[in-house]
Amino acid sequence: MKVPLRSTDDLRKDSEGQSDEADALKAVRTLLNSSTYEGMSEAQVVLDVITKIYAAQKESASSDTTYEVTTGYKCVQHKEFLFPGNEDVYIYRHYGKNYYYREKDLKTNKWNNGEALGVGKNRDLAYAKGVQQYIERQSRRARGVLQKSINCKELMRRYLEHEQKRIKVATARGLTQSSFDAKVQRLKYWHLYIKEQGHERRPIEDIPAHIGDLFASWIDNQPKQVYKDRPRDINTINAIVSATKKMYHWANDRGYIGHDDIPKFKYLDKITGYDQSEERQILWEDEWHQLQDHLLARSKDKRLNELTRAKHEQTYWYFLLAYTTGMRLREINNLRWNEVITPVHEKGHSREVKRSIYIPKTKTGRKRIITAEVSHIFNGLLQLYRRRGIEIDRQTDTRVFLKLHTHRHEVDKWVTDKTMVERLDAAMKEIGLYQKLEKEMPPRRITPNSSRHYCATYLKVNEGWSWEDIAMHLGHDQEQTQKRYAKVTSAMITAKKKAKAGLAAIDNYAFRDLKGDEKHEVAQEVLRSLFVKTALQNPNQMTYEIINGEPTMVLLLSEEEYADAKRGFEDQGDLYQSQDGTKIMLRCRR
Repeated sequence: MKVPLRSTDDLRKDSEGQSDEADALKAVRTLLNSSTYEGMSEAQVVLDVITKIYAAQKESASSDTTYEVTTGYKCVQHKEFLFPGNEDVYIYRHYGKNYYYREKDLKTNKWNNGEALGVGKNRDLAYAKGVQQYIERQSRRARGVLQKSINCKELMRRYLEHEQKRIKVATARGLTQSSFDAKVQRLKYWHLYIKEQGHERRPIEDIPAHIGDLFASWIDNQPKQVYKDRPRDINTINAIVSATKKMYHWANDRGYIGHDDIPKFKYLDKITGYDQSEERQILWEDEWHQLQDHLLARSKDKRLNELTRAKHEQTYWYFLLAYTTGMRLREINNLRWNEVITPVHEKGHSREVKRSIYIPKTKTGRKRIITAEVSHIFNGLLQLYRRRGIEIDRQTDTRVFLKLHTHRHEVDKWVTDKTMVERLDAAMKEIGLYQKLEKEMPPRRITPNSSRHYCATYLKVNEGWSWEDIAMHLGHDQEQTQKRYAKVTSAMITAKKKAKAGLAAIDNYAFRDLKGDEKHEVAQEVLRSLFVKTALQNPNQMTYEIINGEPTMVLLLSEEEYADAKRGFEDQGDLYQSQDGTKIMLRCRR
């Protein structure tokens, strides 16, 4: 390849140009390092330097030459290059009117479209602003930032659009829908923060990096929508900060901002030593039974209209399922009828009493099956829906809990978590339980999710389950379960063994005749079937349980009915025996 020879004059001019450029850079560095700019902000320094450069340029232009160029285009008039020897950037008057800025894309060697400078016909302001814009863009290029700026709102839109494409059904292969939804909610705090600070429309690279310092404290001071009686959890605040920080690192990787433009986020310090938040607050057994009875009583209150009673009954079955199984609320919300199946591993009448609940998608990605004595719960729901004129096919993926209206229902919707919180709080306040727990020290705050912790606690206390079994039931690992759940005292565990009571114990009970002899097997089976069938037919009014080793009829009475039944027998307890030997337990629905 032949290299064209250059004349001595050309080489001398290049050398002089390089020397002039070096001298200019040296002069700028000397100026910046002087004491002139001590205490001035970065914006003030840039503006002052541009002003001095412009003054020098103007003086040079008046004594030497002008850089205004005449073109043949009507739209480009009074074209003027900003720097001597640099024909890649200029200002001009669009059709002889307002000033515009235009520069060449160095990658494609093509001219970008002109941009209005917003200074009208003022040539001096146009020149100063053009130089400032060129310097800022050169700075962004040096930091690897894209030429076109975006604001915070646009950054969030692009980031969430990218994250949405990562959503996968399998947890280990991407982002779950629930995790994505949580990320959306967390990033809303940053948008509100930026808006409050007055940077909503500002390019993200121009937002001061130090603004991230107080973001966590700002979140902590924001009013809460629910659980207003206690402060925000530190882990929740730090999770919001972390989600925002990840968004900015994503923006840096894609050239929207430079590394120095990432806000300097700070996390709140976590509590060291004993953290009471690790303990899960729960109702005690008698408190839960009191709440359970009240929830059922509200569903039978004739003073309420039919729709309100139906909603109360739904709420009763909802919490009864939650407290019995320890399922996550989201798992109950999304439960389908075809996921409630007859347990294949159970025998005898336990197959009628118990149901297996298949949970295909969980928070941790672990599929699992819960088997519990919950057949009466689903029977109660079916009866409720039939009374409302809703026929349920248990082989379909129809929601177990669906939204009820006066003359219709929505099979694909259920109420919000906030609604369930309000229903629980209202029920607890009506029986004085809410007020009682508030007066405790420290106050006990019961939420819908407390049902999960209640189940974990009493599986350990009453049933004697191992931590490994509880972890498998809840869908956690053993270490996490032991740390988070079942924080019970030794007094609760003392003398408690695995209980053998309830309706499921009927398979191990032997019916006897008046002489005390066991009935033959055929009669035993008939009596067991009758026992189970009767208990499941009227779950709101009566049931059967094995109490003290004996089959006992349990009557669910209102306060008035209970008082009438006990009149004259106040000192004899709640367990009776009829003339034919039938054991009867009276239970008040408070």
